[in-house]
Amino acid sequence: MNEATLKSLAASFQNGDLDCFRRIVEMLTRDLIARAHSYIHDWESARDLVQDTWLSVYESIGTYDRKRPFKAWLYTIHRNRCLDYMRKASTRMEVVGFDEAAGIPVNESGFGNTEGRTEDSEYMTRIREAFNSLPEKQRRVFALVDMEGGSQEEAAQILNMKPSTLRSTLHFARRRMAQILSSLEVTP
Repeated sequence: MNEATLKSLAASFQNGDLDCFRRIVEMLTRDLIARAHSYIHDWESARDLVQDTWLSVYESIGTYDRKRPFKAWLYTIHRNRCLDYMRKASTRMEVVGFDEAAGIPVNESGFGNTEGRTEDSEYMTRIREAFNSLPEKQRRVFALVDMEGGSQEEAAQILNMKPSTLRSTLHFARRRMAQILSSLEVTP
C-alpha cells in the first residue's frame, strides 16, 4: 500500500470513518507483528504488542499530523511499544531470572533444563545489556534497521533524519554494540 492511500485512509479515520481504520489495521497488522517479533522473539507477545499499538493509534489519531507520513507515525508508536516491553521484560528478568522470564522451564534447582538454553539466555542477556547501553538515538536507528530489518531510507524517513546522518549513526551503533559484546565475552 502506498503512502498516499494510507494518508487518505488516516485522514478519513480522523474524521470518524471507522471502516478506514479497519482497512488500515487489515493492511498493516502482519508487518507490525513481524516487526514486534524481531524485537522480542515471541509470536504471542508480538501479537499482544500489535493490539496495544492499534489501541494507541485509535486513541491518539487526533494527534496525527496529516502533513507527515502515516507509516512513520505508526511505526514510531509501535517501536516505542516494543522498546517499552523490552525495558519491562529486562526489569522482570532481573527479578525472576532470565530463564523463567523467557519461558524456559526451570527445574527444582532454579536453573534451565539444558546447558544450551542457559548459554542462549546468557547471550540474550548480553545483547540486551549492549542494546540498552546505546545512546537513545543510536538505539532507535539500530532497532529500526538491524532489529526490524527495515531499510535505511525508511528508517531515515521514520526518524526524520538525513540519510547521511542515519548511516553515520548506524555505523557508530553497530561499532558500539560490537565493542560492548566483545568486552562481555566470557573466555573458557
